Amino acid sequence: MTGPAKTVRVLLDDGDEPAASKPHGSHEPTDEARRPANLRRWPIAAAAALLLVGGLVAAQGVIDRRERAATERLRDVPGVLLPVDESLRELWQTDLTWLWAPPVRVGTDLVVGQVGPDGSQTVRALRADTGEVLWEAPVAPPEPSPPTSMEWQATPPACQLAAADSLVSCQVWDGYELGAVEWAEPDEPDRPLPTRQRLVVIDPAERAIVVEHELERLGSVVMLDDVFVTATADAQGIVTVRARDVRSAQTRWTRDLAPVPADEGAALDDWATTWGTEAVLSPSPHGLGLSVMAAQGTWMLAADGAVLHAGPPGSRLESLRAGAVTLTDQATGSVVLLGADGSRAPHPGHAVRLTVDDGSAPGRCLMTRGGLIVHDCATGEPLWTLDSYVPTTGVLLDGVLYSSSASWVFAIDIVGEEVLWQWERENGAPSDNALHTDGRALLVPDEPTRSGSFSAPTRVVALSLADGEELWTAPINQEGSGSWLVSVAGMLALLEGAEPERLRLYGS
Repeated sequence: MTGPAKTVRVLLDDGDEPAASKPHGSHEPTDEARRPANLRRWPIAAAAALLLVGGLVAAQGVIDRRERAATERLRDVPGVLLPVDESLRELWQTDLTWLWAPPVRVGTDLVVGQVGPDGSQTVRALRADTGEVLWEAPVAPPEPSPPTSMEWQATPPACQLAAADSLVSCQVWDGYELGAVEWAEPDEPDRPLPTRQRLVVIDPAERAIVVEHELERLGSVVMLDDVFVTATADAQGIVTVRARDVRSAQTRWTRDLAPVPADEGAALDDWATTWGTEAVLSPSPHGLGLSVMAAQGTWMLAADGAVLHAGPPGSRLESLRAGAVTLTDQATGSVVLLGADGSRAPHPGHAVRLTVDDGSAPGRCLMTRGGLIVHDCATGEPLWTLDSYVPTTGVLLDGVLYSSSASWVFAIDIVGEEVLWQWERENGAPSDNALHTDGRALLVPDEPTRSGSFSAPTRVVALSLADGEELWTAPINQEGSGSWLVSVAGMLALLEGAEPERLRLYGS
């Protein structure tokens, strides 16, 4: 049996003629006669091949440059992971102290506080891909007499990045003694409490401590660029917020906050009535500065200490996006949108919590109330709605909201007002419904073999940001002891729910 005849394209030189036009009876050229023609042909073919290869290389180069540009643009956006691919796997494990004292990322390394069995404390730099200790700086000696009357665990140093100076500042608590906490029940035994707090500033490049600052009282500290901010409350209820230079400790600014009158008939929640003189600071996203929560009230401050908003005790101020702040009464659950001029507008839905927000689509905020509502951040006025999608969390990149609801993962252009694509899980949504991204793909926790809302994810599916196409999958949690995936200093970490509780670090 013979196959179909192949069609062969023949290149003719200028001097050649088709066979049909040759005189009858003419002879075929000899090998010697063919050689000059062949020699003339090969440079043309070689040049064509080089052009083809060069074009492919150039096209791939453009793609690579675009990917690098996108990765670089999102490198410092909170929540964006280090680049991963189909080789995603468990790299190493660590204990759960990382959850309440998470590491900071310095380049591709991690800097984290550690506590030894004797109570000594160090700050270590680790290779992100192996957990190998690159260097460590001792910051507290062993506790001279660790309390033995009860199980105790010293709080590890909590580190933050001082971005302007490329320094790492770590809160260190030591000098433990038995005492009673303000919120303890009357019959609760005393517990080990730190008596001293310091801010230890480390230069990762020099692998050395630059300076230490003694802090007046135990409490929270927030880094704002090159200053550290503390807050204390006096006997009259005045909360003083103070910002100091991270190197010299010279005061940059102070702000005294008078108690905010409680709304008539408002019931204070447990937090506001039990923390006493403590003032808790937390950084506000989108460059707004920080929020201050105390029994005397709640405030949002700009980076220079100016008061942007204030709320009564027991309330919570939350930045949705740049220029959009909500005030929540934690006793009643009512929410209002605060305008820059002090005006208030009802915010009758739940804000969509953005785990990644690159700042695109400014002026548009997101909430859910039986569907997705895209509204004006300043006025609260709805711009458009989408009834069939109910996101609670999401990733916002280039004006596109990536989120999930039940079995579906979807992409919505919040400026163009359209659904771009959707992807359905094989067997419903696992308990882990959060999405992650490295700026190149959307990473979806998935559990295709079991159904039920409490199943743990067993794989990660990478979807194309552009069209939702499955790019690759990678297994996770093969022992079946995991609970959910979290983002830790730019890495995926599996939080285990079984004993012993551990974090498994994943990467490529």
